Amino acid sequence: MKRRSPEPCTPHNNNGNGHDEEWDQTPPDDLTCPICLLVAREAVSHICGNVFCAACWEKWEKAGNKVCSVCRQEGGTVQDHRGRRDILNLTHRCRLQCGRSIRVGDKMDHETKTCSNRIVECPACQERTRLNELQAHRHEACVHRSIRCPRCNEQTTPASLKVHEEKACSYRQAPCPALCGASVADREVSAHLAQAGLAERHITAMRTRVHELEEQVSSSLRFVSASTVLSQMK
Repeated sequence: MKRRSPEPCTPHNNNGNGHDEEWDQTPPDDLTCPICLLVAREAVSHICGNVFCAACWEKWEKAGNKVCSVCRQEGGTVQDHRGRRDILNLTHRCRLQCGRSIRVGDKMDHETKTCSNRIVECPACQERTRLNELQAHRHEACVHRSIRCPRCNEQTTPASLKVHEEKACSYRQAPCPALCGASVADREVSAHLAQAGLAERHITAMRTRVHELEEQVSSSLRFVSASTVLSQMK
């Protein structure tokens, strides 16, 4: 089964929850959102001092709650600038498994620009793959990689192989041009026609074909003549 490549970090794939990472050190409790139990994302502080994810608090309020979920004190929230700064400086292991530790604040740039395991598109087929697997993909899996035709050894691609075999391969099979009924490879037509034992057979086949064509022409002329006579009688 093909392994699915992870999506890069974006504001749209965290479902509004906090930062869920493999932390280098356990984050302080005062940076943990008590609703999702993760490190607060876009931290906001309640009047009581508890920190929440901005999205978690918004959902909490929309559900009709007017108090802190921990101490039950009434009041609103404000952006927690110090908490946000501290969270952005926390470090964790890269989730794309490149082996590096990165700051939360550098996660987006790392996963999209510098990580050796970041997701990229193959420039030939546009399939998404990890950067460190791109070379193998281009040589082993890309439908536009260079391969050899198994019959004529000419260069082609997996995407073009079928068309090549049907229209360009010198070993493709086609009916004998002399109408003997044999199926002959393109590159062997001359040798096939030159075979002494087949000469009479080819001549007979061609004469038969000429006779068939003459009959078709005669039939067409008779039809045209009859149509002309009927037209004149009207």
